[in-house]
Amino acid sequence: MADKKNISFYFFELFVVFAGVSFAFIFDRIYDNYQESKMETEYLISFQSDLESDLNSLDTLIGMNEKNLINLESIIEKYDDAVSEERMLLQAQILAVMINQFTFDRQTSTYESLKYAGNLSIISNQKLRKDIVDLYLRYESITLVENVYNDFVSTYVYPIGLENLNMANGRMLKDLSGDQKFKNIVFTYFFLLKQLNEEYQLTRETNKKLTESIKFEVD
Repeated sequence: MADKKNISFYFFELFVVFAGVSFAFIFDRIYDNYQESKMETEYLISFQSDLESDLNSLDTLIGMNEKNLINLESIIEKYDDAVSEERMLLQAQILAVMINQFTFDRQTSTYESLKYAGNLSIISNQKLRKDIVDLYLRYESITLVENVYNDFVSTYVYPIGLENLNMANGRMLKDLSGDQKFKNIVFTYFFLLKQLNEEYQLTRETNKKLTESIKFEVD
């Protein structure tokens, strides 16, 4: 009878130990899930802040570029019908527009910290995670278009401006009416800026959609 009691007692002790280990494991798992969820929310809020900042930058940048494109197109339309002195004034205006550059100062710190730490998987919503990666890949592709545009401005626009434009009074030092190189530079610049601004517009739409998705996920 005593042996049966001892066996029962041992089984009870084993059960208590097993239950204790199981509860500890479950508790640890619940706590880990809570911590991961909390960290995910913090990262998403940080992403939202970055994207909203980028959206403001894009809105400003696109507006300025559109203004430059409209001004440049308007000046070009007047150019062929203008007399020599007027053409020189228009040439100065064209160079002033082309020299006036704006840059997209994107916020990438949150994405880079997750990417290089290998922690992108902390974003549990797979579609949202993919959309985040796709946006920042788009940022990288925009950099290539920006580089082409900036290289063109540095190689062709700045030199012709420094050689032919009086920076003190904004007047031309000589008439470039018969200079085919100048015409080619103007039309190439117009094409590159238009292409770049279209990329910015597409990126703005992608950013807007992703920002709304993150807001929905956080709320």
